[in-house]
Amino acid sequence: MQKITRLTLAILIVGGGASFASDSLVRQGSSLGVQLFLAFLAIIVIFQLLPGLTLFVNMVRELFRRVPRKPAVASYCRSGCRVSRADEKALFRRGLQG
Repeated sequence: MQKITRLTLAILIVGGGASFASDSLVRQGSSLGVQLFLAFLAIIVIFQLLPGLTLFVNMVRELFRRVPRKPAVASYCRSGCRVSRADEKALFRRGLQG
């Protein structure tokens, strides 16, 4: 029984040493496939970021846009068309003249 235990221990020590020695054979860095996949993900992020930034900038512009003090006042002519004050005065003058 003791002979089997010694043999098992020796096999484990030799096998463990070989596994620690194989650490130098591991490649450092990423493969080409991993690099291409990460580049593809970066392209997706950039192409999603550009429209998002555009929408954000337009939203901020609209928030801080100056609003005119008096909105244009419009009236309606007899047939239902919309006429501004300046056009209404011009039509009134024409009506008086002829």
